[in-house]
Amino acid sequence: MAKFISMLVVANSNDYENGQQLLNVEQITGVQQSADDVVEVYVNGGTPGDKITLTLTTDPTGIAAPVMTTNLGANAINRALTANPGGVKATVNWGVDDNGDQMYVRNVAFA
Repeated sequence: MAKFISMLVVANSNDYENGQQLLNVEQITGVQQSADDVVEVYVNGGTPGDKITLTLTTDPTGIAAPVMTTNLGANAINRALTANPGGVKATVNWGVDDNGDQMYVRNVAFA
């Protein structure tokens, strides 16, 4: 049975892309934060590709890049990956940035 991490996408310019997004845990090979508002999740190759780019925001209705001095976004993904061994789905809790603002995902891009 496949295991997934779940995240809620908000504030995407395409309304149909908002809502729950699931990532298959068994295909994730790595997680890296490349900017305050960008987390890259690497997966086993195939369709649609081998990298998923998550764009973070602190505004649930628009664009506002989070402020951080550490990789809070990548850490949130890593916590979800290890939170529920044996479970079917774990939810990513993004937490707050260094300014105390709640973080959200506003875009998920597969490449």
